[in-house]
Amino acid sequence: MPTTLPGMILGPLERRILEVTWEFDECSVREVMRRLTRKRAYTTVMTTLDRLYQKGILNRTRVGGRFLYSARLGRQELEKIMARDLVARVLGSSTTSRELIVSSLLEAIRRQDARLFDKSVVTMARAKRRRLG
Repeated sequence: MPTTLPGMILGPLERRILEVTWEFDECSVREVMRRLTRKRAYTTVMTTLDRLYQKGILNRTRVGGRFLYSARLGRQELEKIMARDLVARVLGSSTTSRELIVSSLLEAIRRQDARLFDKSVVTMARAKRRRLG
């Protein structure tokens, strides 16, 4: 079975197809196609499902002459993996870039959701105080 690839970034079609697969226990390429609001070629949907399988996000089972896909990862689990991956990529960059990226992220959070920003900063400060004793 494939494993989750490092540097995992999902495109809009991958995200939409994941939404469809989370609605079902198992689904075929055609079933996914019927659920998409924007019509796509069979081969496009098939390739995208295969890509999600290769990334370790979907399970795949051969039944007769077709594959059935099911979600291997739930929404929250996938979000955690993607968040960890993003953080790892940020921390893997140069110190200057890291500081710029982190400060930009914090500023974006503050603008988007001041309550979340305040809660996060307070939580981090408390954790640091506990570590320092």
